[in-house]
Amino acid sequence: MSNVGKKRKIVLENGKEITIRYIKFSDLNAIWENYNEVVDEGRYLPAFEHVTSNYEKKTWYQDLIGLGNLCIVAQDKSLDSDEDIVGQCTIEDVQWEASDHVGVLGIIVRKSHRNMDIGYHLIEFSLEEAQENGKEKIILTVFETNKHAISLYQKLGFDTVGVRKKHFFMNGQYIDEILMEKWIGD
Repeated sequence: MSNVGKKRKIVLENGKEITIRYIKFSDLNAIWENYNEVVDEGRYLPAFEHVTSNYEKKTWYQDLIGLGNLCIVAQDKSLDSDEDIVGQCTIEDVQWEASDHVGVLGIIVRKSHRNMDIGYHLIEFSLEEAQENGKEKIILTVFETNKHAISLYQKLGFDTVGVRKKHFFMNGQYIDEILMEKWIGD
């Protein structure tokens, strides 16, 4: 990835400035704190366990970078440096040779920074970078109960292409998984 130093500054409606940029090794603890916060919510990820091991965090980072996958973060420099990463968006390979043109999108925004358009800006920047790095199609999945995220993905041009009925069982109920995609190739 030749654009690792590339970044974008955005100003939110509340006047707060956020920097959208590529991941750094020093972001790892904050990234996994965001992940663990979402796990605790029990509403958006099909995961139940926290990631706390430094080995697991470092291995994820090394795999991410080593495989040429993309991770873009949103940084709020007005916060303490241990907590200034308020969101992250990954676009990872599908891992089939015939699908090198396809990336899988995942996004997390810290609860305190949701509904401020940070997710929109993270995805927009990530899509631009993914296209510059040879991706032509981006896919994602989302819980059918996450109406806000579905609306955001549609706003960004993603189309629903399928549903996995009762794909997850969480909090005593079955949840459908929505499959979405967007063609970003020329």
